[in-house]
Amino acid sequence: MESFNNVVIETIMNRSSVRSYKSDQVNDQALGVILKCGIQAPNGWNHQPWDIVYVQDKTFLDELNLAITGNSGSSVFYHAPTVVFISGDKRDDYYASDCSLAAQNMVIAASSLDIGSCIIAYLTDFLNSEKGQKYKTQLKIPEGYEVCVSVALGYATSMTHSPGPRDANKIRKY
Repeated sequence: MESFNNVVIETIMNRSSVRSYKSDQVNDQALGVILKCGIQAPNGWNHQPWDIVYVQDKTFLDELNLAITGNSGSSVFYHAPTVVFISGDKRDDYYASDCSLAAQNMVIAASSLDIGSCIIAYLTDFLNSEKGQKYKTQLKIPEGYEVCVSVALGYATSMTHSPGPRDANKIRKY
């Protein structure tokens, strides 16, 4: 990989999804920085159409996982000790993009702090369904908001992960 001698570019180029976490909770100071980086994301007309809630309650995460998967042995959150749920105001035209940008900022910030992360979009269908309403209520997701994306955060069990190859042929000039 080409080196640019730039910490931001190096962090972006080396970040990868973590799917195995230690049970240690993310330190409060680091979590605060990650969440603040999320709300620094670009967003249309500075509407900031997001609602962000983080969960560190293992019992809640285990219950939600069981409701989604029907299997207590697996985990849609990869057993991460912290999960951030990012919801968007459906009245805003660009809420889904803006919430995704907030998630991207969070995972880059986490990586720069040696905290593992994984963006999880899989569970949004469940949370936005009638079955998921109970959990949206527990999370106090505002009326009219839709869960767009989640971010699993924690300390990786192994720091030997690396990003998968990318297809540069997906970039083309007109």
